[in-house]
Amino acid sequence: MGFLTVVVLNNDASHEIAENPQEVTRALVDGMQNLGPEDKDHGVGNHSNAILTMHTRHADDETLYMFAGGTLTEVTPKTLAKYDWLREALKRALKRTRI
Repeated sequence: MGFLTVVVLNNDASHEIAENPQEVTRALVDGMQNLGPEDKDHGVGNHSNAILTMHTRHADDETLYMFAGGTLTEVTPKTLAKYDWLREALKRALKRTRI
């Protein structure tokens, strides 16, 4: 099936994204070629974190991400141990879904 890359666009950077299509394209391609393990912030124009690309995953991988704290974070045993806020955000989200 190939590979997939999750992309987050910072709405605060919408003007810079609209005015710099070549930088956006380079950032997206750079993110798509990032086989990890680190995620990447990409600056566009005068905005230092206009685009966040999560490292590329194989389409068959099962990956869970959490939007919280103004960012997107992969939920893994390592990140759950490292970030108290992530554990609490995940608990709240699961409570809302009534799982």
